[in-house]
Amino acid sequence: MKCRVVSCFALAMSIGFWAVPAPGGEPKGADARKEAIKKELEKLEGRWKVVSREVKRTTTPAEEVKDVQLTVKGDKWTMTHSRGVDKAIMKIDPAQEPKTIDFTFTSLGAMGNTYKLPAGRKLVSRGIYKLVYSEGDGETLTVCRVDQPRVARPKEFKTTDSAGVLFVFKRESK
Repeated sequence: MKCRVVSCFALAMSIGFWAVPAPGGEPKGADARKEAIKKELEKLEGRWKVVSREVKRTTTPAEEVKDVQLTVKGDKWTMTHSRGVDKAIMKIDPAQEPKTIDFTFTSLGAMGNTYKLPAGRKLVSRGIYKLVYSEGDGETLTVCRVDQPRVARPKEFKTTDSAGVLFVFKRESK
C-alpha cells in the first residue's frame, strides 16, 4: 500500500511539474516572439521622410508630403506635418507574411489642428509593412493600412478605390 501511495505521489508531482510554467510565467515560444518583436521595433526606430503617399488609388502631390516626417521610438509612431501631429501606438507581428502592423491613434493632426481623441475612444488602423535595404539607396519602409473598421487588412501594398493609405518612407537617421 505504501508503495502505491508513493507511486501516485510521484506521478502527481511529475504531472504538476510539467503543467507549471517556467519562471517568468510564459512558455519559451512566447519569449522568442517577444524578442523578435523587440528586435523588429529596434530596426524601425529612427527618423523617416515621406517619399510618397497614396490614398484610395490617388497619389498625393509631392509638394504636400515634402515636409512630412515620421519618428519611431519603441512602439511609438509620431508623424509631424503642416496640419499637426499624428501619434499612435504600434503593434507589429514580424512573423506574419506580409508583416502586420496595427496603429492605435492617440491624436490626429490630419483633422486640422492636432485633434486629441476623446477619453475611451480609439481609432485603430490595420496594415502591413516591409523594411527593405538596398545598397546605395538606404532603407525604405513601406506601410499600407486601412482605417475603416469593416475593411479587411490589406494583403498587398496597394490601395483600392474605397480604402487604404500607402506610405513609402526613406530613413533619415537612426
